[in-house]
Amino acid sequence: MCLPIFREVKNRENEGLTLFRMGESKQRLQRYGEAAALFAEAIAIFRAIGSKNFEFGALTALAKTDRDRGDL
Repeated sequence: MCLPIFREVKNRENEGLTLFRMGESKQRLQRYGEAAALFAEAIAIFRAIGSKNFEFGALTALAKTDRDRGDL
């Protein structure tokens, strides 16, 4: 998996994107708790690096996850 490599080379954007994609996979499997945790981690990274577009996408995915598991 590429996540450890992105962390090792400190490529925060790709680390966040990888976490986001992993969250999407967990969401499709209806593993909503795991998906939410991955989206939250991605959101924190996107905020830290100032990536508003990716942050918005991850926030939207987190909201859909909350909706799908009945939290909204």
